[in-house]
Amino acid sequence: MAELLFAGLDGGNPLAYLAALGALRTTSLMWPERKAWLHWSNAQGGWRPLLTLTGEIDRDDWLTAVAQSLRDKSGQTAFSLADDLTVPCSAYKTAATTAVANMVAGDRRQADFLAAFGSEAVESEVNGKKTGQISDTAFRTMSGAGHQHFLGFMRELAEVTEVEHLRHAIFEAWSYTDPGPSMRWDPSDDRRYALRWLQPSGDPAKTVRGANRLAIEALPLLPTAPVKKRLETTGFTQQKRARRGLDLAHLVCARRSGCGALAHDAPRIAEG
Repeated sequence: MAELLFAGLDGGNPLAYLAALGALRTTSLMWPERKAWLHWSNAQGGWRPLLTLTGEIDRDDWLTAVAQSLRDKSGQTAFSLADDLTVPCSAYKTAATTAVANMVAGDRRQADFLAAFGSEAVESEVNGKKTGQISDTAFRTMSGAGHQHFLGFMRELAEVTEVEHLRHAIFEAWSYTDPGPSMRWDPSDDRRYALRWLQPSGDPAKTVRGANRLAIEALPLLPTAPVKKRLETTGFTQQKRARRGLDLAHLVCARRSGCGALAHDAPRIAEG
């Protein structure tokens, strides 16, 4: 039995939490026979993910395999759907039909990402008027303003992330030395203009590149689904039309045939 403590990932940070889930999903897809399992250990001043695998494996060998898997473009088809999730319902349906065919043939990665991104079954609305575009995930943090592109940033992170970025994110204290892009899932990304010492143009934000890349891989574990007349995202609560935020404490992680799923249930945290 091999155990890997992700000392760099603090479960209290949404980006780190998603990165842990992304590491679990990536490992399960690489080695379904190794029965990857993730639980949380109270260590180094916070809840840290502990990945368990059957058999033995060296930490560096695991890290190298994860880095190679994350560079595999065959698993990134969904990232090329568009630059942002402002996608016409008809185009999304076409992509989803192709993804279903691939899933039947044995590769469900594109279908899982598309289910996480949104659904053409519910049109988005602006000021009460339908846009003809899909409703999308509550994890979407940008839509092109300020040259920030949700899917475009995913493609860029997939291209530039190296094994050392992953090592730093997973096993070391975060130093925030990497340039963007960032998916903006880290609370530190929310830097309000009025509260900043310098103007944004002269003070570019730094991020943890490896964590952002791994966090992208967690999205298929948090799919969207039509509920009545709206689209909801796994892990988020919603009252009327306002999303109430990601309820991390009540997410339970379960591995299903190498492809995980998350369910809203009573909290179960295994303490090592």
